[in-house]
Amino acid sequence: MQSSECRFNEKYPRVHNGITDTDYSIKVGIQHLASCLNDSKVASSGDTEHISLALQGYNYGNGYISWANEHFGGYTRANAKVFSDEMKAKLKTNVYGDPDYVAHVLRYYHIGNNNIVEVAKSQVGTTSGSKYWTWYGFNKKVNWCAIFVSWCANESGMLDDSSVPKFSLCTDGENWYKKNNRWKDKSYV
Repeated sequence: MQSSECRFNEKYPRVHNGITDTDYSIKVGIQHLASCLNDSKVASSGDTEHISLALQGYNYGNGYISWANEHFGGYTRANAKVFSDEMKAKLKTNVYGDPDYVAHVLRYYHIGNNNIVEVAKSQVGTTSGSKYWTWYGFNKKVNWCAIFVSWCANESGMLDDSSVPKFSLCTDGENWYKKNNRWKDKSYV
């Protein structure tokens, strides 16, 4: 679980890939992740803002969490890159963690509560849309309004061919709902 260097490893060298026992690696990794979630003050499974901070802290070490809070008020992809660059310069190395770690992990994270509205509400304040269009598979910015619906369905556990389809164009979603006799016009309450 990439946890060899963390403070919970008391049995193996604290170097990259130092832990050679799989069970111990999992145990230490879970302790480290729990510590990062606690330090990031994650309030719930839908608190993706603080979960993102915790995940980047898991990848870089807990020091990132206090640094990001102090200098930027939390996690951003941009400050993850800044931290990595600063640490590479300080340690005179070519690589320090993965600035894209949060995106890599969150594409597999699903709130899974079957409440698409709760998932959507948890995203209030998000403006860039990058996590939605990268989740969909685009590698550059696109209009993401329809993608957001699919992302919310995925996060709530409702994304499938019979409930909410995956679509990136509003017209594709509209056509699917019409074809499946589930389309409602704007007068529907």
